[in-house]
Amino acid sequence: ALVRDPRDATALVLRARAHVALGSRPAAVDDLDAALAVIAAPPPELFLERAALLPPADALRGLDAAIARVGPSISLQLRAITLEESLGRVDAAAGRLTAIAAQSERPEMWLKRRGDLFARAHRRTEAHASYTAALAAIAALPEWLRAAPGTAELAAELQQLTALRS
Repeated sequence: ALVRDPRDATALVLRARAHVALGSRPAAVDDLDAALAVIAAPPPELFLERAALLPPADALRGLDAAIARVGPSISLQLRAITLEESLGRVDAAAGRLTAIAAQSERPEMWLKRRGDLFARAHRRTEAHASYTAALAAIAALPEWLRAAPGTAELAAELQQLTALRS
């Protein structure tokens, strides 16, 4: 298929996956790059596949380019957050979580994730502040949402987490 049409995106992706199976990551990245170049609106999953083949810093640069190209896909952002944390860039990961929370109708879970990130980094004051912000976001919800089982469970967990700091 690629002899007939070297720009066949489907064939390029399939060959990239074959390269991965054969242990040839550089060739797989080249094929994914070629496929991404010809696909007008590539799905985030292709960018994630590519990122999985690269060292963390290169993967992060690729994900940032993908986010700029296709928009703030949650799957791309979550992978970028994980990579930031793995590279020791806690503030950058927290910034990404803050941005997601600011864009979300329901920021409480994102604020909790930010608190968890800070807790893993042994930054207790910032973790506590994030957990407190998540509780405030829950308190601002209408009663019927606050009473929903998932929200009530999250609030109880956040209460415990903030009590540990007090």
